[in-house]
Amino acid sequence: MGRPTTYKTEYCELLIEHMGKGFSFESFAGIVGTHKEVIYGWAERNVDFSDAKKMGLEVCRVFWEDMGIKGTRGTLRYFQAGSWYANMRNRFAWKDRSEVDHKSSDGTFNNKQSIININLPVKNSIPEKIEPPKKPESIDN
Repeated sequence: MGRPTTYKTEYCELLIEHMGKGFSFESFAGIVGTHKEVIYGWAERNVDFSDAKKMGLEVCRVFWEDMGIKGTRGTLRYFQAGSWYANMRNRFAWKDRSEVDHKSSDGTFNNKQSIININLPVKNSIPEKIEPPKKPESIDN
């Protein structure tokens, strides 16, 4: 038999409120006086807390996206775009590059390189001697 749980149903509402201020799920552990492994366990064993975690992530996203919009518009003083962008990449798995699908339309992968044969003249394509332009004949002759 394990330890009795310290989970309380009111934590669901508190978690959503906490994450709506931009804080992470893990930081909620510090608010309720435990550690992150415990609150992950609560989310696994309690459907309501798991749903609160999902909702918390969405209200957290709103908090940070709102900050980005205000910062981009210039209405947020001291906005640090680079720091905000790094936070969004790490917190919400944003990527700096797009993924390339190397499969053909039928789902197979073709790793063969295409060779293009261009027939260019190789020899005598450049004249040996370039003649200077001829002088125009005078009109008064």
